[in-house]
Amino acid sequence: MIVRKEKNIELLSFPLFSTFKEIENFVTTRNGITEGDNYSAFNLSPYCGDNPARVKKNREQLASVLNITPDRLITPFQTHGNRIFCLDSNFFLLNPENKEKQLLGIDSLITSCPRTAIAVSTADCVPVLLFDPANKVIAAIHAGWRGTVSHIVSKTIEEMKIRYNTTTENLFAAIGPSIGPEYFEVGDEVFEAFRNAGYKMECITGKRIGNKKYHIDLWGANTEELLTAGLSPDHIDVSGLCTYSHNDKFFSARKLGISSGRILTGIMLNRS
Repeated sequence: MIVRKEKNIELLSFPLFSTFKEIENFVTTRNGITEGDNYSAFNLSPYCGDNPARVKKNREQLASVLNITPDRLITPFQTHGNRIFCLDSNFFLLNPENKEKQLLGIDSLITSCPRTAIAVSTADCVPVLLFDPANKVIAAIHAGWRGTVSHIVSKTIEEMKIRYNTTTENLFAAIGPSIGPEYFEVGDEVFEAFRNAGYKMECITGKRIGNKKYHIDLWGANTEELLTAGLSPDHIDVSGLCTYSHNDKFFSARKLGISSGRILTGIMLNRS
């Protein structure tokens, strides 16, 4: 991934998406660590137990780097489901309380609004970004294992087809830093959930040795989902960065515990 630092904030971006001038894409990092502080130093989620004032400051800093106002940095309250919200200009007419209600229980955002950064917060789950350059539409998806099993990525693509006339031949995707197959160990019930969802288990699971649990490749599962939806392989950018093994750079709930920070993976249209 491409690394850049602006205003003392380290951001990553996807090489494939960075070829498009119409969009900005970003992945935040921990941006430094304070010993004993699992939220250090750049947690951007207000929903994980961090000091609200610190989160607010961090979000203001990120908005400044993106050259937008903080109210244009949109992150939903995710619940590991498959609900999708299509954000339009009417959203910005709502008061803060009603905006929050609209984003409650949402795990996928779609918009064609320019200068609006949509992002999902993660700490091991898979973030997926979509860009339709023909219709100037973007999406940010939180694909944890439950979301992956419920096919949230393909459902988002279907919604883009219906609402924005997206065609998969013109669609581009990026899969961000998340837990890698080496460390995503699961029980039989999760293995069965993936198999029942129709995934090619021989392609996305490691072999079980002795009493060890299965290992599932969430990157592979979501890549399979994108290919099945009709995307071209060269339209998919997989970061391949594991949040668990790189918990000095990214937050990892499996490594640090649930009471820890979250990174943001996001995308923004520069103009309509």
